[in-house]
This record gives sequence, C-alpha cells and structure tokens, in this order.
Amino acid sequence: NRLGEMYELGRGVERDYATAHRWYETAVVGGSAQAMTNLGTIYENGLGVPVDFSKARTWYERGAAAGDPSSSNYIGILFETGRGVSQDLGQAQLWYERAAAQGEAAAMRNLGQFYENGRGVNRDLTKARSWYEKSAAAGEAAAMSNLGLLYEGGRGVARDYAKAREWYESGVAGGEKSSMTNLGRFYEQGLGTTRDMSKALALYEKAAALGDAPAMYNLGVLYENGRGIPRNLSESRRWYEKAAEAGDVDAMRNLASIYQHGRGVAPNSELSRNWSAKAARAAAAAQ
Repeated sequence: NRLGEMYELGRGVERDYATAHRWYETAVVGGSAQAMTNLGTIYENGLGVPVDFSKARTWYERGAAAGDPSSSNYIGILFETGRGVSQDLGQAQLWYERAAAQGEAAAMRNLGQFYENGRGVNRDLTKARSWYEKSAAAGEAAAMSNLGLLYEGGRGVARDYAKAREWYESGVAGGEKSSMTNLGRFYEQGLGTTRDMSKALALYEKAAALGDAPAMYNLGVLYENGRGIPRNLSESRRWYEKAAEAGDVDAMRNLASIYQHGRGVAPNSELSRNWSAKAARAAAAAQ
C-alpha cells in the first residue's frame, strides 16, 4: 500500500496512477484495508481510471468491513452528496458515527457540520461544538477553523475574538487554508489582536497558494483599495480572476463591475455581462 501511495502522490517517484493502482491491488490481496480505501478514492476521483462511484462505494465498503474508518467516512460523504447513491442524510450520519466511533477525526467534523447546519438532524450548536472539539483534539485542522468561526460569531457560545484567534492559529499550524484566511482577516480588521496589514497579506498569500478562493478575493480587495500595499488595479484584477475561477461569487461580481466601469481596463460591456451571468449562475447553484 505504501508503494501505491508513493506513486499516487508522486513522493520520491514520478506520479503514476496506473502503477499506484497496481500496487494497491497487490496490497488488497494481502488484506490491506487502507489499500481498499485508496482504491475507492482512485475510482471516486477518476485518478488514472474513469470516475466510477459504484466501484468506489464497493471498495469503500470492503475497506470499512476490514476496519478502516476512513472508508466509513467516505461512504458517509457519498450518501451526504448523493454521489453514486440516492442522497440519504440518515445513512450519511450513521456512517459518520461509525467512523467517529473508530477515531476518524474527519467524520467527527462532518457530524459537527450536520449539527451546526441542521442537515438531517435538529440544529444543535452545542453538539456541533462538541464534535468539532473532539475532531480538533484528534488533529483535524479544519475543525479548528470551525471552532474559530463559532467563537467569532458567538454561535452557541459567547462571542470571544481571542478564543477564535487561538483556534485559527491552531488551524494555521496544521496547514489549514481557511484558518489562514480567517486569521488574516483578524489581522486586517484588528479583531482580537492588533491590526497588522503585513501579517494579513502574508496569510492571505499563503492561503491563496493553497487554493483558497476567499483569500484570493481578499487579496484583490487589498490591491484595489491600496490597503497595506500600493494600489494596483492590474494586480487586483488578476486576483479577482483567480478567485472567480475558483468559484468565488463576489469576485465574479467585482469583475463585472470592473469591466462595466473600466477600472484599470478599457470598458467592456460584453465581459461585464458574462461575469454577471456567471455570478448569477454560481449564486443560484450555491442555494
């Protein structure tokens, strides 16, 4: 299984999904539950093979039966999203609970999100926080960001910017991009800390390098308004475009306005209409 992961991730060797697939199959013969899970992700994400949710689910089920909690979590995600199965939030919850009982930190966070957003269960911010705390204690950096948001917004807890900042800092230490963006926003706005635009910029750039669309959008805003850096409309537009390509609706709307009014570019009504239409479609799809 380890050789398969080396080829899948390109660690020390050239990335080769076909070779990874063969090594996973070899490991499965030896009873590796993790290899079964990895084959599931190969088929779910179409890595060197056509996307096949049915085969992915089969491998996840084998992995779960062999004792890998990651497989149970992935089955929960399939039921939550309706990928290859009819969407069933009740089944998703059962699989998340099974994985969480085996110590799967990501499943604990998924349960927290169910309770926070009332997905298939009654909304319960106390239970959400409890699951996020368990997930964070198990090392899930994304749950640390969730906890920061609860404390920042005073949702189910007293609003506490200092605690929110601490959770974001923990998430950043774990390499979690949303925590980087949120902590950057704290430094930009002076929430729970001293305002520091250089730290905000550095955190946004770090998160953007990891693909975080809100961080890209925030960089566009900083360059457009000259906040902590010299005003640069060309650089602002570049970051808005990156954010828009990553699905950020606000960035699409800003691009529509930029081309409508000719801010840093020649006015272009066609591009403005195109970005407005993309923003409307993306907003509708998010509802």
